[in-house]
Amino acid sequence: MRILTAPLSRRSMLRGTGALLALPWLEAMAPRRARANASTTPRRLLYYFIPNGAHMETFTPTTAGSGFSLSPQLTPLAGLEHKISVLTNLDNHPGRGQTVGDAHFRGTGSFLTCREITATVVPDAGGPSVDQVAALAASVGDRTAFRSLQLGTEPGGTGAASFGFSFSYVSTISWRDSTTPLTKEGSPSQVFDRLFSGYGTSVAITPAEAQARRRRKLSVIDFVADDAAALTQRLGAADRQKMDQYLTALRDLEQRIQAAPSELSCTVPSRPVDLPYPERIEQMIDLMVLAFQCDLTRVITFMQKNAGAGDPNYDWVTYESPVPGQGQLRVDFGKHNVSHQLGDNPSDPRASHWPLMYEAIGRWEFERFRRLLDGLDAIHEGDGTALDHSLVICANEYSTGWDHNHQNIPVVVGGGAPGLISPGQHVVFPRGTPLANLHLTALRSLGLSTESFGDSIGPLSF
Repeated sequence: MRILTAPLSRRSMLRGTGALLALPWLEAMAPRRARANASTTPRRLLYYFIPNGAHMETFTPTTAGSGFSLSPQLTPLAGLEHKISVLTNLDNHPGRGQTVGDAHFRGTGSFLTCREITATVVPDAGGPSVDQVAALAASVGDRTAFRSLQLGTEPGGTGAASFGFSFSYVSTISWRDSTTPLTKEGSPSQVFDRLFSGYGTSVAITPAEAQARRRRKLSVIDFVADDAAALTQRLGAADRQKMDQYLTALRDLEQRIQAAPSELSCTVPSRPVDLPYPERIEQMIDLMVLAFQCDLTRVITFMQKNAGAGDPNYDWVTYESPVPGQGQLRVDFGKHNVSHQLGDNPSDPRASHWPLMYEAIGRWEFERFRRLLDGLDAIHEGDGTALDHSLVICANEYSTGWDHNHQNIPVVVGGGAPGLISPGQHVVFPRGTPLANLHLTALRSLGLSTESFGDSIGPLSF
């Protein structure tokens, strides 16, 4: 064959053969640096999305810097102050300019893209979400069985919704590209089957099995390399040189995956039986911890619920009545409903109850988040724990619900990143700091040299 474009077209076809290959990265990768990175403890990224705002008056700590005091909503995180950061004044600028009705769509749709969404039933989120930028990077996604996981407590979906917006904008936060939402999995049992298909109850995944899994992951690379080698025999000298460079890149990728940390091991629990909300949150949290512990993925997004949707009465949550002598009362609204009440019904006889209910629900939510942080912090690896080697970003589509304001959204970050994030602080940024700056920092924490993301103006460092 004398077609000079053969390597290019062949790369395109090979890229379609298996999801492992990211050819633009293979051409540009620096093998020496990649091998050095492969010997370090894995870095991970998890976005934990809680919808329908927060009562900011009781969320924001009253003191800044290190040694800050936890706010009432964050008291469930007591004892972990040295491993978390509370961030104030991060704005999701692309979510602005909306009416109250479409605030959930704009805020959630742009949450991880930091690009303005299109107000149509055919979704357009303006670009890939930050988790997918990470997952599609070969140095992150190629090292695990799953490039990323999209999880929640209820399934996602597409189609028309209120105010002329696609339902995708409020049911997913992960976007492969501008128009491709990645539907989340809402069934713990199905997530378990996907992660551990073929394994029985309480099976220990040993370091040897972890290495075997990596070898099986390489089977696609091996197939592509053989196919490419066969093609090389039909090429001219110039094209052979190009293919030789390509195969060298593939072999280096193979070596990096084989050199990935092999000391990771985990025990697979019994297959879960799906429980109703809210117990399903804990089931998903435990699966996320296990997925990181078994090094099945290094990128996860989790939606506690769809944004703006109806939810059950949170009657398992109690709050102190503002009426003397009444003691503890049970919340008798869903969170979305409570988040609207003070704005919709300020003169209601129960108006003094709305902030207390909202605060109590937020505190309950951070009790669940604490379960995730504790689970990761219990996994010892390298010079610390899985939490130390991760960024776990918990945030919302806007701040106080009855204001529907995308300025100063509530953000708590678990873990840290050397040279970028030192945990144990309440950091008050200048007003108007883009949320996208945090996403850019997250990409940098994974070792990616990303220059910008969304409407970012630079990475955060604290």
